[in-house]
Amino acid sequence: MDPPGPVGKGGWGFAYAASKAAFHRMAGILHVEHRGDGIRVFNVDPGYTETAAMRALRGAATDLDEHLRGAPPEVAAAVIAWLATDAGAAEWEGKLVLAQRLCRQLALV
Repeated sequence: MDPPGPVGKGGWGFAYAASKAAFHRMAGILHVEHRGDGIRVFNVDPGYTETAAMRALRGAATDLDEHLRGAPPEVAAAVIAWLATDAGAAEWEGKLVLAQRLCRQLALV
């Protein structure tokens, strides 16, 4: 998606967006190349994640708080653990997993 504002005002730069776009394609390609090798590949998008380090660096409110609702790191961690251990995760192999949405659907946290 396009940034909600310029860098420093709630947005992000081109290099960040370009690297994310490249990673979005990587999971599907690696899944096709290695699905017969017993390697499971997922592209996990944690969404906006509120961390203690982020708060310490930026203060109580971040630029993104105006635009997005964040989740604690435990949400993405629970989804990654589920993907790594549950047979039901097979339907997500090679795909983009929106961690906050899947966590709500599966009631993991």
